[in-house]
Amino acid sequence: MPVIAMTREVGSLGTDVAAGVAKELRLKIIHSESVATQVAERMGVEEGTVRRYAEGSASAMERWLFSRRKFAHYTSEEVLRLAQEGNVLIRGWGAAALLRDLPQVISVRVCAPDGVSGAHHDAEDGHR
Repeated sequence: MPVIAMTREVGSLGTDVAAGVAKELRLKIIHSESVATQVAERMGVEEGTVRRYAEGSASAMERWLFSRRKFAHYTSEEVLRLAQEGNVLIRGWGAAALLRDLPQVISVRVCAPDGVSGAHHDAEDGHR
């Protein structure tokens, strides 16, 4: 029951790498939607609020009303619950940092060579 915790640099094509690894190893990819949904439900807030907070785009009012402690706690619990299920590749949500000391978890950071990630980032944003 493999568990891979993955983080990536912007422009590294980490999403494509995750998809390829998951397909090859027959793992379920844990997308941000499933984590955000569970965290929002437990916090009693809208999923969009959790997403905006995680992405750093929450409004000043949302940040003021948002409990960072509950967010960290519920996010950690959800990532650990998903890892316990096994056969998963968890992207983002601090999974690589949270699970890095567990010997049964492979923690991966996807990077791109200098110059390449900038080109991929620009292409992702529609700049050519």
